[in-house]
Amino acid sequence: MSISAITIEQDNVTGGANLLAAQSPLSFIANVNYDGLTPDRVNVELRNINGDVLDTYAAIPYRDTLDTQRQFIFLADQPVRALLGTFDEFVQGLNTLQYVNGLTKQMYIRFVDPGNASVYGEVLIDFAHVAKQFGESPCLEALFNNETDVYFTEKNGFVYLYFYNANEANEVGVDIPPVADNLALDFDDTIFADFDDTEFSILSL
Repeated sequence: MSISAITIEQDNVTGGANLLAAQSPLSFIANVNYDGLTPDRVNVELRNINGDVLDTYAAIPYRDTLDTQRQFIFLADQPVRALLGTFDEFVQGLNTLQYVNGLTKQMYIRFVDPGNASVYGEVLIDFAHVAKQFGESPCLEALFNNETDVYFTEKNGFVYLYFYNANEANEVGVDIPPVADNLALDFDDTIFADFDDTEFSILSL
């Protein structure tokens, strides 16, 4: 038996977004091409961003797709969570932007031939302490792209807004636009008033 190539078939990356929810079920699938006897083992190495091996697991034979190709699956969520560690709440000033230490961790998922370490397939993933709804893709594409969203809180309450920065070279800041306090007008420009003739005002950007 000789493994000739390993390629990642399912990496969970969507639209270039490699940010995945580690609190959701996570599986990676690799295609393993071979000659001779069908391989029954492929290792999976979890490596840090510098390429150092953090842990090694055995992938599970999944199915035979061709006469000389077998797929292996790696159920990654529990091993990944074990390496993520924890993160804690911290005091933060109003209208400030701070890095949340421990919320994410970049790791390589590497499927590798146990008999020849030079034959492998890998993908770099940024794992986050996030859970998606059951049945949803684990990819956090909207968060990765910082898509516009609406947040609600009680009056005078606080809201945590998370911003994902995929590039350390980016400059990130908080820009709060000015807010105007305008009187609320009816369709005929009559000012809205309460039962005691208190006029309504609206805060607007």
